[in-house]
Amino acid sequence: MALLDLDALQLSGFEAVELFFGSKIKPDGSTYDKGYYGMYRSAFKKFYKWQGQKCPPEFDEICSDILTGIGRKQKEEEKKGTRESHERNGVCHESFEKLCQFFLRTGEVAMFAMTLLEWTLMCRVNQINTLNRTRMRWGNDHLSIFFNVTKTTQTTDTHMTDEFSKQVYANPFEMHLCPITAIGMLLLCTSPGVNSLIFTGNSDDKNFCKALKRAAKEMNWADWDRIGSHSLRKGSWSYSQSGTTACPSFAATCMRSDHSLGNVKDRYFVHAAVGLAQDAYLGRILSSLNPMKQEFAALPPHFVKDSKFVLETLKLVCHDFENFPPSFIAIAAKALASVIHHLDAIKDNLPADHKLFQNILFRRTDLIPRLKDALNKDLYDSCSIKSVTGIPPHIAVLRDVSKISVDVKLAIQRAFEEHAIGQSTVSKVWITEQFSAVQQSLSEKINVVNNLLAAGGAAVHGNINSRFGRSNLPHDYSFPNFTFKSGWSFWLLGDAVKNVPPYQFLKSWEWKTTKEKKKFRTYEALMKKCEKILQMELNKSIHFKTEFKAGITPSDTLIQKSKEYFKIIADKVAPLEKYKSRPVGDLSITTTIRRLKCPNRASANV
Repeated sequence: MALLDLDALQLSGFEAVELFFGSKIKPDGSTYDKGYYGMYRSAFKKFYKWQGQKCPPEFDEICSDILTGIGRKQKEEEKKGTRESHERNGVCHESFEKLCQFFLRTGEVAMFAMTLLEWTLMCRVNQINTLNRTRMRWGNDHLSIFFNVTKTTQTTDTHMTDEFSKQVYANPFEMHLCPITAIGMLLLCTSPGVNSLIFTGNSDDKNFCKALKRAAKEMNWADWDRIGSHSLRKGSWSYSQSGTTACPSFAATCMRSDHSLGNVKDRYFVHAAVGLAQDAYLGRILSSLNPMKQEFAALPPHFVKDSKFVLETLKLVCHDFENFPPSFIAIAAKALASVIHHLDAIKDNLPADHKLFQNILFRRTDLIPRLKDALNKDLYDSCSIKSVTGIPPHIAVLRDVSKISVDVKLAIQRAFEEHAIGQSTVSKVWITEQFSAVQQSLSEKINVVNNLLAAGGAAVHGNINSRFGRSNLPHDYSFPNFTFKSGWSFWLLGDAVKNVPPYQFLKSWEWKTTKEKKKFRTYEALMKKCEKILQMELNKSIHFKTEFKAGITPSDTLIQKSKEYFKIIADKVAPLEKYKSRPVGDLSITTTIRRLKCPNRASANV
């Protein structure tokens, strides 16, 4: 180890700290990265707090001087080529879009949601990884997220204050840039984590950093090895200040990114005051809404009627709905509305066999059409949203001008059509009246054909097997990649949208390929074992094929009963202590089989 030259040090009151920093050098005499020393500064400040002592201002000044000197020296070495830079490069908005599209194509919904949230929130990835439902509120036209630990506020207090929150807005025009849609997709395809965490994995933050590098490398970015989670934070900061000529205030950007403005400015820029209008404006910009068009003032997709049905649907499609905090139910409703609004784009971008489409929402024929009908049709006016936030004056004027132009256009069109009634010309009204009877007759015939196809079900689309008879599966149907919870749901409820009966009525020979037949036999053995576990726990005989019949769309009662059964089974498939934060419902079929055989189990986490 290199020796420390004490004569070269100029000590100034905090000898222990200065000597400690001076001793932290590599064996070859070079210094570690600047962030390495910053970590120790935070540790020293924490030590003061543990001792009940106030950290002296001089301590911060000395540490800042030391870190500044280290940083300056390392920059000089990087310019000379004697030191390799490990600093993360920021990404532009175009690269951010490509990352979002990449994670959608590969079906990595958690990584997609993390990318969007880190960009829009400007926070560190470990803050997102620990984000839970209790720190989220829906306020009028936006989502408010509160953080009790930030870079500038190192506190472990668990309480949450309303002093300052980061406001997140939906993007109803671009699915891959809408953070509310990403949250909705995450709710539909993952089971809840411990402490109501939004992201359920042990180390989603570390996995996210690796995923960003992998995505950049696969997209052939020249600087892929210098892309990390901090790249998004840098990119969104730059975009907020230079992505438009009408950028939000510098103070609002600093507060959202948890950057200190300095002792004086931190005192005079009141968080709550800056956080109202300026943070709302910044939130709309970071949601990639165009501040030069009327679309900037768009409302989030939301349900304007049939509220009772929406609530019942949330209970069916959201995992662990009964444990949602009351404030989170409104968020779940808005997230579901965004998913329904962007449904076509989601189907175009996600892989066809993605586990999102295994949710009961996509397996019942009656849910999606009714939810679409309950959505708001006007993106700029709504009876359920009283005011629009984050709108600059020029957008407010643009909205009024656009509304006038639409009213004038409709008035002119109405006048022309009224005038055409008494003339010998052909108008739109006349054509509609003449062809309405033909259109009605055609619609009736189409409905008859659709009803016949629905009644035929698998008989119309099924495969014929010369040895065993007719298959219950459509000819283009493949065996899905199940999670344990989805597998149990398919076993009892099937997929009514694709005319697939509950899997308990299927046989292995009905699958096309040898690989699918083998997968089904493994899956079937696990499900039958789960049935036995359930009957032993309830101490009664259950006739599953009688209770969950084939050929019918599963009712709300059957769906709830299947969920209750799964909770009982999951207690016997609890993961090992090492993986205790991963929900049982998200385990694969093979992993579940291994856990059932393992005698050393931790407490269940469904």
